[in-house]
Parts: sequence; C-alpha cells; structure tokens
Amino acid sequence: MNMISSMQLKWKLIFGFSLILGMVVPVSVITYNSLKSMIETSDLVNHTQQAIEYSANLNAAMTDMESGLRGFLVAGKDEFLQPYNSGQDVFTVLMETALLHVSEDSEQVARLREIESLKNQWLREHAVAAIDLRREVAAGASAAQIFEQLSARSDRAYERQGRNFYQLARFCLWRVSQIRGGGRFHRR
Repeated sequence: MNMISSMQLKWKLIFGFSLILGMVVPVSVITYNSLKSMIETSDLVNHTQQAIEYSANLNAAMTDMESGLRGFLVAGKDEFLQPYNSGQDVFTVLMETALLHVSEDSEQVARLREIESLKNQWLREHAVAAIDLRREVAAGASAAQIFEQLSARSDRAYERQGRNFYQLARFCLWRVSQIRGGGRFHRR
C-alpha cells in the first residue's frame, strides 16, 4: 500500500488504467469468441431448418403425387393426374435444390439419394403400372356401366354379373402382380 501512495499521480493513473485494460481485454476476447460461436451455431441451426423444410416439401410433393394417383385410379380421368404430374416436377426441383444445400455433407446427400431412389422405385413398380392398368380398365367397360347393369338385373343375373365383376377384379390384381414381377394372385 505504501508503494502506491508514494507513486506520482502520473504513474498511479497509468497503473490504474493498465489494471482495468488488463481485465477488459480477456473479457473482450471471451465475449468475441462466445459471439463467434453463437453465430456459427445460429448458421448451423438455420441450415438444419432449411434442410427440414426441404424434407417437408419433398414429403408434400410425394403426397400430391399419391393423391393425384388415387384420384385417377378412382375416377379414371386424366385431369386427376395433374397433382401427380406437378408433384413429380416439384419433387425434382426440390431434390436438386436440397442436394445443393447439403452438398458438403455426404451422409445427408446419401439420404436424399435414397429418398430419390425410393420415389423412383415407387413410380416404376407401382404408380406407372397402376396408371397403365387403370387406362386398360377404362378402355374396356367402365365401372359405372357394370354397376348400372348389376342394379337393373334379377338376382340370378346379378350373381352372374357379380361373378364377372369379381373375375375382372381378380384379373386386375393378377395384372398388377405380373407387372410388379410377383405372383400372389393367380388367374383362374
């Protein structure tokens, strides 16, 4: 304590400011590093949120494709394929964008490639086959005509027509299994 009181005012001020500066510099360095880390973490969170958004949009595009396919299979009209076709276009654009977004992460790229592969497999093995089959059915007798005929006939004719409709349904299932390469249903 005597040492400080014996110092000139000039040296006391230099010592005081040096002491304060000695404490502020480490706090500033720690604060800078913390802020830098928070900014990097925030960027990673934003990147992850964008990846999740791409995932949700890819899922929505697939849902549109499935809905359009179901609508077409039920109605047999090509205008019901509009969500199916637009879903394919949206899926392709989103997949390209998502792949660019996660291009530095090989694990994420592999996951997206697997999703794309599963979508293509679904298209090949199910969607295209179902569309072709529905078009085959639409080219023949329509379901509405069959139901109309069924309701207008006697019980015996109804049973005979019902068997024909059942055979048509079995044929459709058999045809789908043949297209898929399996063989659970057998033609009788």
